[in-house]
Amino acid sequence: MGTTVVVVAPSGDETTCTALHRLRRAGLNPVLVVIEPHGQFGVIEERSRRLGVQAYQVADESDLKRWQAGRLARVA
Repeated sequence: MGTTVVVVAPSGDETTCTALHRLRRAGLNPVLVVIEPHGQFGVIEERSRRLGVQAYQVADESDLKRWQAGRLARVA
């Protein structure tokens, strides 16, 4: 278990991901929620994955609904 830190940010730039990686190394469970539409979110997602950070894009309400549906399906 442990502590989960949810960071809501406009993007997942290198600086943000590096800071989240430091939290991961300190024993926390960081989660990045990118709220700006980003055509290259796959790059952000891959960078985060390499650093041990979960990343989600929630740029509008439809993204939020998809995210919630996916999380509920994993719990059920």
